[in-house]
Amino acid sequence: MTSEKTVSLIGLGELGAAAAIKLIDNSSNVCGWRRTSKSISIIECYTGSDGLKSIFAKTDITISILVFTPETAHKKTDWN
Repeated sequence: MTSEKTVSLIGLGELGAAAAIKLIDNSSNVCGWRRTSKSISIIECYTGSDGLKSIFAKTDITISILVFTPETAHKKTDWN
């Protein structure tokens, strides 16, 4: 018996939210992170630095769909 993995999706904009919904449609457990607060009814959403820490503590697989800008370039170091 295999245990189901939880996927975190970092970057819940238009593309990230669509990807998260596809993963949910395919029976994955999904939660997501975005820079600003947004409610997506079928996705547990996190924001901010504390949200990153929380999301990484509970997920097995992480997918990043962040646009590379000066504002997001530092996020890879926030994950450590």
